[in-house]
Amino acid sequence: MDSESHLRGQGIYSEDDCTFRELLLADGYTRFISSHHGFPVSLAPRHSPDRHTVFTRFLPLRNTLARESVPEQTPDNQRRFNMDSEDLLGMGLNAMVSPQFTLDQ
Repeated sequence: MDSESHLRGQGIYSEDDCTFRELLLADGYTRFISSHHGFPVSLAPRHSPDRHTVFTRFLPLRNTLARESVPEQTPDNQRRFNMDSEDLLGMGLNAMVSPQFTLDQ
């Protein structure tokens, strides 16, 4: 959403323009409001005949899609360590190789 309350696509992601708060209304509908600009989302055409801004209400739906189970992966920073080794960080004398030393061989 831009500063004139128009929804638009953009080539570069801007978190300020793409973040909305969901406001639950008393009738069970919801309204989305731009967190940055403060304008409610409207899906009405730009030139509405009565010139009043129409605020769109959305009917919340329950997610009925089954979630895929994602196998738990070890974070990258833990894969580099051999937890059973006495040289946990791999910094022993044989672990380091000088670029100059490898060229001479």
